[in-house]
Amino acid sequence: MDLRLRAGEMETSYWTVLSDVMTSMFFLVVLYVLGQHIKTFAESAINERLAARQREISIALQTDIPSTFRNKVTIDSIAPDRQKLTFNSDVLFGVCRAELTDDGKALLVAVVKAIGPRQRYLEAIDVVGHTDRVPTGNYGCHYATNWELSSARATSVVRLMRDSSSVSGSKLAAIGRAEFHPVSGNTGSDPASYAKNRRIEIILQYDRRDVYRLLA
Repeated sequence: MDLRLRAGEMETSYWTVLSDVMTSMFFLVVLYVLGQHIKTFAESAINERLAARQREISIALQTDIPSTFRNKVTIDSIAPDRQKLTFNSDVLFGVCRAELTDDGKALLVAVVKAIGPRQRYLEAIDVVGHTDRVPTGNYGCHYATNWELSSARATSVVRLMRDSSSVSGSKLAAIGRAEFHPVSGNTGSDPASYAKNRRIEIILQYDRRDVYRLLA
């Protein structure tokens, strides 16, 4: 009789423990699913705020850039926290030159006017220079390769942005890509393709942490 009671007690204890384990696992699954939903909601809220900031800068650019230059700049959202401004370098520079033209300076000053007061939105501003595939020697210029030319052009833009406004130098970077990153699908050897690949890109990297702090 005692043995049977002990066996029954052991069986009861086993099912109790199993029930407790299953209950714990259920709550863990519920907590995980709830956590994923909270994370998704938070990410969505952050992205919405980032999109609003991108729209604000886009509107400011369209307002501050003179009408004669508006078709010289393309504004693209390439990620929730990244925006790209593309300039054909022929507007900014002479052939195989890294000194900004007067029109180029006027255009970039207008861009800085829109971005400068809103730099608190940005974690980084990368200025990227691109060239066509023609060797610099074919132009008879003093830059040994397209690496030097694209880097020098990006640096000229960075210097103007730093010197003509309160944009923090710590946010700015100059990057030379030479001819190795042509516009997507634009690998032709005709003059129009080459002209399209000669460009300056300003990549605005928005600060996700700042948005998170605002929503916290």
